[in-house]
Amino acid sequence: MTSKSYERVFNIVSAAGVAMLMIPLFLILLGNVFPYSLVILPFAAAFATMFGYGVQWLFGAITGKRASEDGFDDFRSGVLGRFRVAYAAIPLTINLAVSAGVFFLFDRWLYGMSESGVTFSDGRFIHYTVLYAIFAAGLFFLASTAGCVIWFYPIERLSNIYTLIGGCVLFFIESFFLWLTARSFGIDTSAFTTLSLGLPFAIFFVCILIIYNQSNLQRRCRGSVVSVITGEERRYNLFLVLLLLCAFAVATGIAFVIVAGIAILLRMLLYIILFRAFHNVDNTATYEAYEYVDSEEAGRMFRRNVMSPENQYIVAVFVLIVAAVILIVIGIKTGLVQKFLQWLREFIDTILIGSSIIKSSFDPNAEEGTYNYRDERRKLQNAGIRDYDAMAATTDNYRLFLQRLGRLRTYDEQLCYAYAVLLRMYKKMNIPLKISDTPRENEAKVTHALSVSEIQKITADFESVRYAGHTPDDSEAAAILGDICAVIKRYLF
Repeated sequence: MTSKSYERVFNIVSAAGVAMLMIPLFLILLGNVFPYSLVILPFAAAFATMFGYGVQWLFGAITGKRASEDGFDDFRSGVLGRFRVAYAAIPLTINLAVSAGVFFLFDRWLYGMSESGVTFSDGRFIHYTVLYAIFAAGLFFLASTAGCVIWFYPIERLSNIYTLIGGCVLFFIESFFLWLTARSFGIDTSAFTTLSLGLPFAIFFVCILIIYNQSNLQRRCRGSVVSVITGEERRYNLFLVLLLLCAFAVATGIAFVIVAGIAILLRMLLYIILFRAFHNVDNTATYEAYEYVDSEEAGRMFRRNVMSPENQYIVAVFVLIVAAVILIVIGIKTGLVQKFLQWLREFIDTILIGSSIIKSSFDPNAEEGTYNYRDERRKLQNAGIRDYDAMAATTDNYRLFLQRLGRLRTYDEQLCYAYAVLLRMYKKMNIPLKISDTPRENEAKVTHALSVSEIQKITADFESVRYAGHTPDDSEAAAILGDICAVIKRYLF
């Protein structure tokens, strides 16, 4: 897919998020008005929103107008950065005409079903009023207008905290009215709210995540740097969103099982305590005869309220999670988890290296990445220790050392500067170090003079990074630099 195709897809994602906001509104005003309305209305809301978006897109294609990718206008090129009534008048007129048609069609359809005696599944008759047709037309025009408006705005204009907060507040308000609607019609409020509000909100949340992810990618690559965001990079970021959603779903499921498992076990414990407290207790001498539950009825109540088949599965999964947590803790204490993670990382690295080799073998010239055309200057040779002799000579306290160390941009520069300061400290102790000495020679002189072993590890780490071509990870690099800084702090006040 080309960059323009991705832009259109992400704009459609924005329209889908707006459609999810419209679904509860359709259900509040028209829910349970006609049979199967709870199933039909969500699709009607999505269709109305996409209809308005499609009409505006078709009008833009005919007139040579297109939505801006960065939110700025460019009238000479036909780029629109925000909603303008002048460029949406015809699509809005079409939406209004279709809404009028919806009014007449829905009114005749609902009246016909009412006259024919069509009933709901619970035996209720359809109640006809022209007010429902007005609601249907108004909802269609509102949703189609929202789809028309969303066409003008790129995803970068929508990726802000106010969009997320506004959507959440709107869903919260709609949830209250949906609850009232369900209670008025005698519908199971938990199931009704979950299906009519929970699912649209989940899809809205996914759309917001995709918008945030792709807009941040575009901000990073757009500006003073002329760049091309390739399809591979977009797919990789979408894959990260998918991983985040999967992790969130797994975490939510585990949290639900843990809370539900603890609640079931506590309820089970309560039943057992009550049974032991009141079993075979003779109270007839003190109190009048009263109705009681026999053992069989108590057993049925226990199985129904505590150990139902669903609860049995939850308890089984809860026990497995607890056992897994115990095994993980034992593995961390014994070091088995660290070894497994290291093996897994090496295995993944091997797979990635193999896939890159196979890919390059089929098309050696195919290379896809972020193309950056900004002029840059890079040092072709890594920084040397001698480059920082002058800076090390003027470093007379540890605070100044940390300030200068923080100004250096690369880890190679920081390592060379810290090592130069360390050698400067040793020279102040009258250790005869020369500029031409190698790190191994410096180690021998320092060890002979001070009889310390700390320089040996520092030298080994320094040689592995500087001369052996070893590339440490973040934690290892911080540890190497931290060892040098600890010695400097001891001698430099």
